[in-house]
Amino acid sequence: MIRKNTVFILGAGASADFDYPIGYKLRDAICHNLKDNRPKAEKIAKALTEDEEDVPYITDAVQKFRDCFYYSSELTIDAFIQNNYEAYVDITKLAIAQELVEVEDDEALHANPKENWYMNLYQAMRTNPPSDFHRNNVSFITFNYDLSLDQFMHNSLLHSSTAINDESCKQIL
Repeated sequence: MIRKNTVFILGAGASADFDYPIGYKLRDAICHNLKDNRPKAEKIAKALTEDEEDVPYITDAVQKFRDCFYYSSELTIDAFIQNNYEAYVDITKLAIAQELVEVEDDEALHANPKENWYMNLYQAMRTNPPSDFHRNNVSFITFNYDLSLDQFMHNSLLHSSTAINDESCKQIL
C-alpha cells in the first residue's frame, strides 16, 4: 500500500511499452489509415452525425483533416490541434480513438512482469484485503489518450479476489 501522498503525472509515453502509438507513430498511423480510406473516414463521419445525408460531406471533412494534418508537417497530433482546435477537435478525438482501439490488448498489459511498470505499481498498491485498495494515497494526472492504466488496474483488482465483482471493483477504484 502507498501511504505517502503520491501524484503520478502520465503522458503518452506511459503506455508506449504496451505498443500504443505515441508522438510521430500516432501521427503516422492516423495519416496512413485515413489516406484514401473511405471506410475509416466514414466511420468517423457516422459518429459525428445522425443524419445519413451528411455522411459524405463529413467524410470529405475527415479527409481534409487528414491532408491538413499530414501536410502540416507537425510531428504530433497535439501540435497540430493547437492551431486547429475549432476546425478539427471532434475529428481528432475520433481519429485517435480509432487508432487506440485497434491496439488495445489486455494480455499485453499483464505480460512481462519484470519490465511492466503497471505491474510494479500495482504491487506497490496491493492491499489485504483487496477491498482496501482505495486506501492508497495516490492520485493520477494523465495527459494520455488511452485508458490502459485504468483497464490494467480494473483487471488486476477484479481478479485479485473472488470477493470482488465488477460493481465493487468500480466502486473501489
